[in-house]
Amino acid sequence: MLAKRMSWNAGAALRCLCIVLVPFAAPLHAKPVLTLLPIYTQANAINDSGVVVGDDGYGRGFVRTPDGTLTTFKAEDSYSYTTAESINNSGAITGSYLVNSTLVTHGFVRDSDGTITDFDVPGAGNGQYQGTFAQSINAQGVITGYYIDQSGHVHGYLRATNGTVTSFDVPGATDTWAWSMNDKGAITGYWSPDRSYHYQAFVRSAAGKITIFNPPGAAYVNYGTAINTKGVITGTYTDESNVTHGYIRQPGGAFTTFDLATENVVYSSAINTKGTVAGTPGFVRYQSGAIRMISAPKSSDVYATGINKDGVVTGTAEVWAGHHQTAWYGFIWTP
Repeated sequence: MLAKRMSWNAGAALRCLCIVLVPFAAPLHAKPVLTLLPIYTQANAINDSGVVVGDDGYGRGFVRTPDGTLTTFKAEDSYSYTTAESINNSGAITGSYLVNSTLVTHGFVRDSDGTITDFDVPGAGNGQYQGTFAQSINAQGVITGYYIDQSGHVHGYLRATNGTVTSFDVPGATDTWAWSMNDKGAITGYWSPDRSYHYQAFVRSAAGKITIFNPPGAAYVNYGTAINTKGVITGTYTDESNVTHGYIRQPGGAFTTFDLATENVVYSSAINTKGTVAGTPGFVRYQSGAIRMISAPKSSDVYATGINKDGVVTGTAEVWAGHHQTAWYGFIWTP
């Protein structure tokens, strides 16, 4: 899933199913609690208050408060698909919406009072599968993401609270994807030098300085996926043997790489202020190096996409629904 649109409410309060799970090789003794959200939801992010955002599977974004109230919204009252990708601690949300008639994507910001402002980056294309994609919002309300121009090339950008947009590219890149921004304005993401599907990671400082980096052993793919307030980055890389690993990069450039005992693919998606990492297939890695797995009843796949300061994780589980079919459920995992 490496993979995040005036407002109207399309849904009322929905209560969720809570299931107590026994932790797998857990470094802690407490039993985690898994809360499944309504069927077809996909949860993308969680803030420090426990508010979760994502999409409801019916073309609407959603915001779910800790009391279980789930409110859906659309960034545009038309045939469009809205996805909420990120939420800050003030309750401001950013994401994107795809207009079905044109297949062009636009960015949006939804204030804590429900007011939605959509936006397009200057230079974004208006052809099919082009446009503006909003990925991350920080404490100041600054947004980062990427846009696809008329020629199909990808560029990074940041949008200030007054609407001013600054676009940027990694030097030498044909395509640049900005993925995550911390509260100090530093951005991480990945880029391609030649559209050959060989990606490298980067970090852009608040002052605009771009540093390219690769973990030791990285060969084909290196994604920078999340950055915390201390400037610690997590991501994923693939080695010469085509095995995928997770990594953590300190601000000074030191790397820690890690794997899961039962899996040969690791996608790191989120990191909190304590350096705890969450990712796919359903894991939490603590700063000590201990790893706890996340599972859901009758689930074949678990995708963890967000984590807050308390280590509460959100994401999406693919659950067997019978008759050889599966269904998606957003989830909240409380350690």
